[in-house]
Amino acid sequence: MTESLDGTVFVIQTSDRKGGVKTLLDQFDLGEYSGSRVALKANYNSADPFPASTHIDTLEALVGRLKGAGVTELTLAERSGMGDTRRVLEKAGVFDLSDRLGFKVVVLDEVGREGLGQDQKGRDPLA
Repeated sequence: MTESLDGTVFVIQTSDRKGGVKTLLDQFDLGEYSGSRVALKANYNSADPFPASTHIDTLEALVGRLKGAGVTELTLAERSGMGDTRRVLEKAGVFDLSDRLGFKVVVLDEVGREGLGQDQKGRDPLA
């Protein structure tokens, strides 16, 4: 016996990434995340520009909306399948954005069995 799963798919076509993210996320009640810790997984398989990787404006808009909804801690967890993840994220501007907007970045390649290692500034990302 197979179970039928129904869902809704949203497609936004726009040249304004930040506005598109806002339009999309306005379809949801982000208030339920207020006071929560949230992890994001983007697409940084390489440092190649969009559409090969998540556009920095899209990531900025997502982080901004989640923080605006009251998320208390936001962590981007990423692993590149085609290069050195730390270098890919540096080239894409992710670490600069995290410093500016105040979210953490975990390079999954650097996560050992002991824990999550350190973020871009040598801090424990879960501290």
